Amino acid sequence: MSKNKTKKRRHPFLVFYALFVTVTVLLAAWFYLPIDSFVARHDAERKGYTVVSQPDELDYKYYYNHLKSESEQEAYTLICSQLPDFPERIAVPNLSSDEVQEVYTAVSYDNPEFFFLGNSCQYMRFGAVFYFQPTYSMTREQYIAQWDAVENEANALIADLDAGASDYDKELYIHDALGSMADYKTTTATASSVYTPYGLLVEHEANCEGYSRSMQYLLKRLGVVSRVVSGTGMSVTGTENHMWNVVTVSGREYNVDVTWDDYIIDSASGVTSNEPSHIFFNLDKTEMAADHQPDEEALWANCIWGDLNYYEWNGLQCDSYEAASRAVTRNLPKVLNEGRQSLELKFTSKEAFEDAKYQLVENDRIYYLISSANVLVKPGNKVSTTKLQYNTDDDHLVMRFFFIR
Repeated sequence: MSKNKTKKRRHPFLVFYALFVTVTVLLAAWFYLPIDSFVARHDAERKGYTVVSQPDELDYKYYYNHLKSESEQEAYTLICSQLPDFPERIAVPNLSSDEVQEVYTAVSYDNPEFFFLGNSCQYMRFGAVFYFQPTYSMTREQYIAQWDAVENEANALIADLDAGASDYDKELYIHDALGSMADYKTTTATASSVYTPYGLLVEHEANCEGYSRSMQYLLKRLGVVSRVVSGTGMSVTGTENHMWNVVTVSGREYNVDVTWDDYIIDSASGVTSNEPSHIFFNLDKTEMAADHQPDEEALWANCIWGDLNYYEWNGLQCDSYEAASRAVTRNLPKVLNEGRQSLELKFTSKEAFEDAKYQLVENDRIYYLISSANVLVKPGNKVSTTKLQYNTDDDHLVMRFFFIR
């Protein structure tokens, strides 16, 4: 006797409902769970990279610390961990085009050693994976050779610094060393390295970006926190894109522009010194704003201190001719005994500046001060008491004397 089996049929509505719920859950997971971040981390781990929650040495990562989202910061760490291997592309979380540019800028500005990066990047999607695609200005082999040369030059430079130097002394030492060794050059078809520490430390040619990145790199080697700042510089020739540094000394931030301190002396003056000036050494934002403007106010918002300004710190800021005369008497013997060629004075008012210029230069009183200093100077370091060159900066009220041996 056969039995009839009844086959249960699924109701079409239940099938549709189950499918709807599944799709909804998947979409919710895609939009509300970090699936893209998981994929990016998994891709890095699959390639053998260690995925960290944040980069090391956060004090030196100003731009990373100011990224606006966790996705941007995660993309930053994923990119930095893989870039030295020159990958064609790097899996990252999903970002907007503006966020990609913020991450790219942060990676470049926080890491002066990444001078192999090109000027642009691309962002693309393949299926469920988002990729950051960098461009490179050189091959990996070229970079390794250049980086070795940079480190060798940096090691030699740092070796000459006193072991017990303060952060201020380290900053001044690097500022003066860079200004002395390099010539300012703009980019050309044959001098693309002027943007990099290699251009400055090895080839001794750099533009403002090369000076700033070199300052940042060397100060980090010495344990001094700094960052590069992009903006504009205003001079007699007009307004141009510019870059300088903000340096942290004793917990306070100061503006430093090595590029503009390495200014070219008018050849007609006969001055041949390669010593840098200190007009833009440790300025607050108010004084710096006379001819500098950052891309964002936040970049120098904390630069409100003037106590470590070069002239004030070294007793070279004067409010009268009499104060200038005392400053020369006090500082010139030390300058000459150290083998230096120039001495700068800064004035607190236009009246004091003009009076000192008249008394020291036009009335020749500087020569009496030189004669007095020579008495205290070693024979080989004495300078002429009848010949002198000088340079004045009327905008910043700085007077600079160049002595002839």
